[in-house]
Amino acid sequence: MKKLIIPLLIITTLTSCSNYKDLNEIGVITSLGIDKPIEHEKGYRLTFQVVNPNSFSNNSSSTTGLPLINYTMEGETLIDAYRKSSTIIPRENVVSHLSLVVISEEQARDGIYTIFDSFERGKQARPNMPVYISRETSAELLLSLIEPIESNPSKSIISTSENNKVMYGISAPQQMSK
Repeated sequence: MKKLIIPLLIITTLTSCSNYKDLNEIGVITSLGIDKPIEHEKGYRLTFQVVNPNSFSNNSSSTTGLPLINYTMEGETLIDAYRKSSTIIPRENVVSHLSLVVISEEQARDGIYTIFDSFERGKQARPNMPVYISRETSAELLLSLIEPIESNPSKSIISTSENNKVMYGISAPQQMSK
């Protein structure tokens, strides 16, 4: 019996999480806005909505900020803008929790195939996130609106759409086919 217990104790002390990262080391991107660029002739203007971990802290002095922070970056391609975002977002970008993508109507009229292609090729992208087209406004502005009841713009957009679908029978989600 001793021969079995000692190896088990040794094995349990040697196990650990090799890919473990603290929340204070990563920037969790929950929403993404895609617009036409302002500073360049072609490309994309991306607005990243990142979780502010200080707003969820138990420390009472640090809970004054908004739960989300918006960062905006332009690039010639989506990947270029994503890479450039690491210069302004102070943590490692993680898009595995991306729950909403908003594309401006102007950008959508130019085509959305390359946008969806970039998401399909991304290693962290979710296959079932909702995509909205913002009419007559930019995606950046839409993601910066804070509702009085809901402090998370992406959650507000999704829940408003769900309420409209249930109560009025409008804005039903459309599945994309390949």
